[in-house]
Amino acid sequence: MSTVFVTAVALILLYGISFCRWAFHCAAIKMLGKRYHGLTKPHCLFFVVNTSAWGMWLALGGYGVFQAMKWWVSAGQPAFVAEAASMTESLLHVAVIVALGGMLKLTTRNNTLGMTALYGGHQGLTFLVRLVGILIMLLLGAIPLLL
Repeated sequence: MSTVFVTAVALILLYGISFCRWAFHCAAIKMLGKRYHGLTKPHCLFFVVNTSAWGMWLALGGYGVFQAMKWWVSAGQPAFVAEAASMTESLLHVAVIVALGGMLKLTTRNNTLGMTALYGGHQGLTFLVRLVGILIMLLLGAIPLLL
């Protein structure tokens, strides 16, 4: 039962976040379309794929951190001592973290290239739209602090 609930919540979050991103960029392209030509209206599936890719790699990384913390607590919170026997395990952990970081970098690069293509190849315009999006999120996050 809990697996069904977690899956439902994940799907609702995935499609909700994707829809919000899609609506924001559709509005931005509609407002900027009069001044800049060559802007294309994005498909919602583009944002679903990008959001799910980010979510998958972040979830795998978060799960790894959670498992490492769980092991650390169950082992009595041992201090790190560099020994020859434990160095191979430490290098394995570093390799996994580097691999996850590389996958996040690849996902980010694909997202950046897709966004640049949506905004007609204007990297400055893409940056400006992202900056406005971040400012809107900060303002929406600050509303409860102001009440």
